[in-house]
Amino acid sequence: MNKMFLVIVDAYSKWIDIHIMSSTTSEATVDKLKQTFATHGLCDLIITDNGTAFTSREFAEFIRVNGIKHRTTAPWHPASNGCAERAVQTFKEE
Repeated sequence: MNKMFLVIVDAYSKWIDIHIMSSTTSEATVDKLKQTFATHGLCDLIITDNGTAFTSREFAEFIRVNGIKHRTTAPWHPASNGCAERAVQTFKEE
C-alpha cells in the first residue's frame, strides 16, 4: 500500500515539513496545516495542486478565515510548483 504525505515547503527558507496522512480529505489536510501553523506561524500565500482537499469549501474557508492567499498550479503540470516537487523528489530518494 502506498503511503500518502502532505509536503509543505517554505519557499523562502526552503524548510520542508512532511506529514504522513492516513487520509487526504480536506478535513485531514486542514488539521495538518493547523499543526504546522501552530508551530511555525501562518503564511501569506499557499500554492497547491488541484487536489480535492485543496479545492473544497472547508479548505477555502480555512484559508479565508486565516487571511491566506491561495494559488493552484496548472493542472497536469507539476513543474509549475517546482520547489515543492523537488522536495517530494528528494524525500522519495531518501
